[in-house]
Amino acid sequence: MKTQNIFRKLFFIAGCAAIACIVNVNDSHAASATAAANGKVIVPIQILKTGDLNFGSFLAGAGTVVVDNAGARTKTGAVALASSGTAPSAAAFDISGEPSATYSISVPATLDLMNGANKMVATLTNNIGTTGTLSAGGTQTLNIGGSLAVADGQASGAYTASLIVSVDYN
Repeated sequence: MKTQNIFRKLFFIAGCAAIACIVNVNDSHAASATAAANGKVIVPIQILKTGDLNFGSFLAGAGTVVVDNAGARTKTGAVALASSGTAPSAAAFDISGEPSATYSISVPATLDLMNGANKMVATLTNNIGTTGTLSAGGTQTLNIGGSLAVADGQASGAYTASLIVSVDYN
């Protein structure tokens, strides 16, 4: 009986040791690693109009009135520039957002200026192009000029249009 108890204890100890070896063997093949999870909320991009595109006053004649991106006005053809009325100017927009971020700019290629049923077409230009990069301070200025086609005998009056510009992060 003593011998049986000793064998039982030995078998029990041997069984526990075998289980411990199996558990350790399986654990020796396991590995783990840790990765960081990150995210960054950026400053929303914004655009604010600070000036309108104004071709100024002129007398009709076949040609164009040109306002460059800096606001300087010239003409081609038979158009005669007038010094009275509102001063010519390029449209200006302040863009702000995440410092050094790139963004896309959407500016129409042409703009129809209307006076009732009468129309003149402006072909637009800008100082940035279709993609801009905000400064280290998170700002940039967009200027828009254009070339306004004037017909000989163009009807007199105030011609207007809405120039819609949009920006979005790339």
